[in-house]
Amino acid sequence: MQTIPSTTCNLSTRQCLPSKAATRVVRRCVRTAADKSKDAYQKIEEPVRTSGPGLDIETVGPQPEAAQSRADELLKSPEANKDTELFGTEVGVADAMRFKSAAPEIINCRLAMLGVVSGLAAEKVSGLNVFQQVQSAPLAVAGAWAVFIVASLVPILRGQPRTNTKGPFGNIFTPDAELYNGRLAMIGFAGIALNTFLNGHALP
Repeated sequence: MQTIPSTTCNLSTRQCLPSKAATRVVRRCVRTAADKSKDAYQKIEEPVRTSGPGLDIETVGPQPEAAQSRADELLKSPEANKDTELFGTEVGVADAMRFKSAAPEIINCRLAMLGVVSGLAAEKVSGLNVFQQVQSAPLAVAGAWAVFIVASLVPILRGQPRTNTKGPFGNIFTPDAELYNGRLAMIGFAGIALNTFLNGHALP
């Protein structure tokens, strides 16, 4: 009777290596204790927010080890993140969507950048201000938001930190640059909304 060696999967390298001592086909993927001890912010944002020159976690993001509220601790708990077992994800939705976690700021940044560019471009072409654009095509606007939210959540739930853009612009389009541009865009979109509310339009 011929036996087939089993394989064990290393999640950190994404490789499956044969086990010489085993006699059955068994695949085991075991998360380490260190991974379970980290929340979504530590897995996704901490690696990229501490890698830039002159940047550290204290200046560009909340302290991962800072005291958390009871609600925050509850949202990080395994009981609130049962979806990790159901879908096999690294991070639960409740953990990712915490106020101090990885998803809220980056999603808001991307939606703000989308809103500034598309809102001003559409007003220039159609003459409709941002409020009128939402009123005239609510499903299209909601659909665009949903696509950006889901596209931002998927890598977070998989436990993948944001990385620099590959290619010649890798030193320009960095995770930190995305956050800074997104924060400016949030201020800009608030200004667009305020100016539209007061004057009826954002562009002169």
